[in-house]
Amino acid sequence: MKKFFTVLLLVILSAGLVACGGDSESTGEQKTDNTAQEQKDDKGKEEKEVRKSELGTLTVIKKKKDLNYVVQSGPMNLTINAIQTATLDVSQNYKEFFGKDQVTIVTVEMKAENTSEDTISFYPDQAVLTTNTGEQVESDIFLSDDVGGDFYGKVNKKGNVIFVLESPAEDITDIKLIIDAAIDEDWNALSNNLQVELSFN
Repeated sequence: MKKFFTVLLLVILSAGLVACGGDSESTGEQKTDNTAQEQKDDKGKEEKEVRKSELGTLTVIKKKKDLNYVVQSGPMNLTINAIQTATLDVSQNYKEFFGKDQVTIVTVEMKAENTSEDTISFYPDQAVLTTNTGEQVESDIFLSDDVGGDFYGKVNKKGNVIFVLESPAEDITDIKLIIDAAIDEDWNALSNNLQVELSFN
């Protein structure tokens, strides 16, 4: 049941980013109406993207895609492909899980690639996020994809790293990711810690 919930939650929270430029894989059965729609006003102007499921209503507030922002730590290349901030109005059944009626979800789509034949340890999926609103949170490992760990030679991992915040999604204009440096098999740091500054503007 926990595995099903994890898959379901990841699909809901990251669908907006994946649909806009990332590769996606369908995992498991979905027993929810995970439909996305672009709401429009009377003049046909595009408004916010809304996704409804048994978890509640996810409203995408801001999104930037095709960023292709690359930083390096030793032989590791980290590419930030897209960022998104959204508001999740939590359904009654999941308020205990989130601890409140509404949360802000920041999703960072990334790819980590080892360009060497060496074994390198690197954990961008355990990043710390700070915002222009003064909030600092660690990534939610339970909700995020596995984008870190040991990289055995020239391999890569990609997916969405998810942060749950209290600041209103509308107020978040700038974010910074703080990521520990990659380390080699002798536990030597291969660079300084990374600080990636990104803006929704």
